[in-house]
Amino acid sequence: DMFVTDISSFDLMSSKAAATREYPEKQYESAPLGNTSEIIKTYAPETVKSFMFAVLSVVFAKGKPIYFKLPCDDKQLSEEALKLIGAFISVIPFNMRENVSFVTYTTDVLQYPQMKIKAVSEAYLENNFSKGIFIDFCTDLVVGMPADDVIAKAPVNFFYSLLLEESIRDEFLLFMNDAVKAMPTLEKLNMK
Repeated sequence: DMFVTDISSFDLMSSKAAATREYPEKQYESAPLGNTSEIIKTYAPETVKSFMFAVLSVVFAKGKPIYFKLPCDDKQLSEEALKLIGAFISVIPFNMRENVSFVTYTTDVLQYPQMKIKAVSEAYLENNFSKGIFIDFCTDLVVGMPADDVIAKAPVNFFYSLLLEESIRDEFLLFMNDAVKAMPTLEKLNMK
């Protein structure tokens, strides 16, 4: 047994009471990201670029909340949403990732108001999202975003390309990490 379950002999009021430090240490095992290009190729490029623009707006400009619907049932939504969000976070410079707050499943868009990105249940209709951006990966519907010409600008295309090219993504992230260390003013990037 790794943990003691009988605490009857433990005297909480004793000055000699202390935690047992003899438990074995377990190394942290990060979950594999998977192939981001395969995840992205599942969806229409225009819809993915719209989602990229929305995510970049949240990360670099504190943009509007993002609500998205995936083509899966509610039982799979959390896992599929985590894969998608993980892919998008993988291209964001390390120092900016803390700006991404997300929920991988909600049935109430008003729940978790501090979270900027929310995967929503199939039951929700797009007209419930008037104060944010709604992206339906099932129908490629995008509501609450600027025109396509804004989305097609260089930053979105560049970050989209990083989803497809792992080696370039890794080089970019290492470069940005070194650049931020050398020039701390880069810590707060923006969309301009």
